[in-house]
Amino acid sequence: MSIDNLTARKLANLARIEISEDQLKDVVENLRTIIRLFDQLDEVDTLSVKPMTDITGHFLSQRDDLVIDTDCQDKIISNAPKVDHGFFVVPRIID
Repeated sequence: MSIDNLTARKLANLARIEISEDQLKDVVENLRTIIRLFDQLDEVDTLSVKPMTDITGHFLSQRDDLVIDTDCQDKIISNAPKVDHGFFVVPRIID
């Protein structure tokens, strides 16, 4: 992929970044360098490498899932601006 001044301007516009004419040359060179680095990565043979599912090898400790009846519904819904039959009432967004 070739990066020229017009492409750099379009990318800056899409990213909502203001680039002056003085900065444009540096931005184009930086983008070209990034593209070259990605091209180098494409040359690496990764067919024999298994995909990583976990980079740390650690697992989260788990606890038993216990049901605890706290019986605090009245306390929770007391903060709601509108309640109907023990449920929060929210404004309709989709017709």
